[in-house]
Amino acid sequence: MKKSAKANVGMIRQQTQYTCVAASTAACIMAYGKDVDENAVNKVLGASAMRGARWEEAMAALQYFGLRGHLVVPATLSMVRSWTDAGIPVMIAWNPEGRPWSHASVVFDVDDTHVHVMDPNCPDPEDFVRIVPIDEFHSKWVEKFSEKLLVRRPALAVTMEVTEKGVPLTSLESATSDLEDIERSLMAAKKERDRSKSLRQQLKKGPKSDRKLSEEEKMRQKLEWEKRRSGPQPSGYGAHPSGKEYKRNPKHRGEW
Repeated sequence: MKKSAKANVGMIRQQTQYTCVAASTAACIMAYGKDVDENAVNKVLGASAMRGARWEEAMAALQYFGLRGHLVVPATLSMVRSWTDAGIPVMIAWNPEGRPWSHASVVFDVDDTHVHVMDPNCPDPEDFVRIVPIDEFHSKWVEKFSEKLLVRRPALAVTMEVTEKGVPLTSLESATSDLEDIERSLMAAKKERDRSKSLRQQLKKGPKSDRKLSEEEKMRQKLEWEKRRSGPQPSGYGAHPSGKEYKRNPKHRGEW
């Protein structure tokens, strides 16, 4: 599968016919770099034969592993796309094969025509992804609640509960904006590095002045500048407690 996921979910296959929720939950947790598998998640989640698992149990497992679940019913595909575009995996309940029960999978990307779903129980045992046309996906995106009620378009967006700095995220919007804040911080740091590099390059070229200098002033400034260039550098040499002098680091020679 050449498709590159927007949400970097784990590509795993469920081990039993009743652990699709545990496998999908594990895939969402793996998107945040946590080393888990279906068995570790199911010890917390508790899916069992002939019953499977419920949304509440999936959310409890996410909390156990330091994540947060945002369950939206009914969601829209534009919501899901905004989340996956921000790197947020979205667990869904749907019925891709027309069975009497619903099935858990993870949406990791949405484009203009198709929905990309990590399905832990693909018919092809060597594949993990279903790429479904949007119209077809909508017809299958439903969970049977009872004989008289269908729950349409359930979606569970999975985010971090706190930032890497330990700051609590108060909502799904703040989780998305936190990603934007990180991107802005990286851009600001790059600008600062570029500014410092430019300043260092200017210092290497020598002093500048808009005022016309006399030959005597030029000579004095040149001597002062050469003295600073040949003097102690910021690193690479120094005095040892024994009284010995370190040798100057050649890479700093002639720089200021």
